[in-house]
Amino acid sequence: MLEKIRSQIRKPFLDISEISFTHKKIQIIREDKLCFGMGTKIRKAFGLLEFLSDQQIRKIRLVGALPGNFLSAYSFLFFSAGFEINVYAYNRDPNITTANGILVKNLGTNVFVFPTRKDCFDSFFAAGKKEDQNVFSVPEYGLHFSALSQLNILWKTIKNQFTKTSLLFLEIGSGLSFISAVTFFKNTQVKVAGILIGETEDRFLKNLPSYLKSLHLTENDLGEYFLLKPGRNQKFGKIGHEKEMIREVYRKTGILLEPIYSAKSWNCLQDLADSPNDFLSSKEDRESEWIYLHQGGLLNHLDLLLESEIADSLEKYSL
Repeated sequence: MLEKIRSQIRKPFLDISEISFTHKKIQIIREDKLCFGMGTKIRKAFGLLEFLSDQQIRKIRLVGALPGNFLSAYSFLFFSAGFEINVYAYNRDPNITTANGILVKNLGTNVFVFPTRKDCFDSFFAAGKKEDQNVFSVPEYGLHFSALSQLNILWKTIKNQFTKTSLLFLEIGSGLSFISAVTFFKNTQVKVAGILIGETEDRFLKNLPSYLKSLHLTENDLGEYFLLKPGRNQKFGKIGHEKEMIREVYRKTGILLEPIYSAKSWNCLQDLADSPNDFLSSKEDRESEWIYLHQGGLLNHLDLLLESEIADSLEKYSL
């Protein structure tokens, strides 16, 4: 299993779909096809796995939201590697069952679920003081410098495959992938645009110094970037009309979006393509080759495909 995952994340070429909006073509990098739709988080987890293996550590402690993509991706990879996994998870609504949550509960060696984030983190940090020091406490969202090694393989492939001046769009999210991209593409033909989904501009900039410190980086390592606020009123974590839009996009393109991040980014990119002058002040940015990194995170949303005419396509998201 691990070797198959390793071969996926180290392919010398990218899986790309070209999409034409009204006035612009966009190249979609299909990280959503990686490892059951877990996507880019598997790359980050693999970087940590290699780091801990070098340190001869075989036990980890995870913390995060039970329904989230982070816990499921890391639990899956480290379970596959034979690690002992202690999971501290918060789940604000116990009446909701998700695919991610089921996976975490089945793969974790010990899984402790709390009704609030505060209770969860209090127990997580208390356990860190009491438990065997050979247990590695993984920072929330995997915000650890070891993730950069595997992300850099992705960025290097993008740099080699897109030789023209390009604009790379990806969500801010936890900040890890975005910061990694901004540092890697410094002084290259690729500029990075962060879509403000899952984070506000003020909060991201306030937290940026601590993020950089966690990744063993400084502000001098950052290349050129800009932050992009979606034009539509799209509240993070809330699902509005995205479901039908997601099905429509899948019917037309074969690309499965999820309603939390990628569907909102899709709307943002469509708005950009329709009215680039309203969002991009630079002529170079408007005329650059546009690239969007679809980072996956599909497990909780595969039921969106359960319509008779497209259910047979589920196998494309298998390992």
